[in-house]
Amino acid sequence: FLRFSSSFLFATMDLRGVSSVVVRDFLQLASPQHTTREAEVELVRPRTQQRQCKLVDVLEGQVEDSTGHPLVGRATVFVSHAWGYNFRLVLQAMLDFEEEEERKKKKNAKKTKGAYQAGGEEQREGKEEEQEGDASEPMYFWFDLFCNNQHNTEERPHEWWATTFQTAIGQIGTVLLVLSPWNAPLPITRCWCLWEVLCAMQTKARLELRLPRTELDSFRDALLDDVQGITKTMSDINAEKAEAFLPHDKTMIMAAIKNQQGSFQRMNEALKWPLREWLGNTAQELSAHLLQEGSTVDDARLLNAVGLLLSGQGQHDRALEFFQRALTFCQEALGDR
Repeated sequence: FLRFSSSFLFATMDLRGVSSVVVRDFLQLASPQHTTREAEVELVRPRTQQRQCKLVDVLEGQVEDSTGHPLVGRATVFVSHAWGYNFRLVLQAMLDFEEEEERKKKKNAKKTKGAYQAGGEEQREGKEEEQEGDASEPMYFWFDLFCNNQHNTEERPHEWWATTFQTAIGQIGTVLLVLSPWNAPLPITRCWCLWEVLCAMQTKARLELRLPRTELDSFRDALLDDVQGITKTMSDINAEKAEAFLPHDKTMIMAAIKNQQGSFQRMNEALKWPLREWLGNTAQELSAHLLQEGSTVDDARLLNAVGLLLSGQGQHDRALEFFQRALTFCQEALGDR
């Protein structure tokens, strides 16, 4: 049996993350075929070999030329992914998420500006400066490939993962789970990803699920062809069958899941809710513009499919909106026949 000293039990977790500048740099360096595991050997290790350190240690103190923002800062997003993924796919998902969050910030800033139009000039300016300051703050990603030492991976006891690591997830505040392929997401079959999702749920961290943009077209096609099949795919979760690269990791994580959830069935049910929510949100995002701009029978088919999906999730009022627009488009294109 492994024995760990108290220093291991109370060791803190490095909460430094990398900015999107670093992510973009590696996106350019990586080949289209690289998996994350291959990128570790071919891209990260050579850059950290001399110091035998983490990539964030190498980048510490460097700044982005155009803005002066540090390349390394306190992590604001924890990236949960499978090492068997295409490396570029994961990096692009990170960049897409940051762009999406920036759009939300700008939209909220405009709303706030409008709300304060009737207020005093000093109050308006102060609020606008605050909003602009928030929007300019870079996002920092805790990505294990960049934030762990790939030359000296330390063994941690179960207690460390169940306390220090879990607490760190809560401190970071957001977990970005990259789902691919959409019809058989690899993360829900990997022990580490399940553990990271469980930590997010236990600490009430924000859990964001994202599908790589390269798979959106195939997801849209599947919506048109087999809505029930999509729903079933996302319901076929079995945490007990999840795997890990190292056998002792699987043993540790399975014990932790049983300890915190009581049973694998409870874990399965807990995972279904964020997956169902993600499924509904993604389907709506793909088709929401058609509620105002659509006009063809094909548009109507997609709206009807989304309505069926939402209805199956119990979102009947929202589903009705999609059904009604689909009917309108069909009547306009085909008449009342």
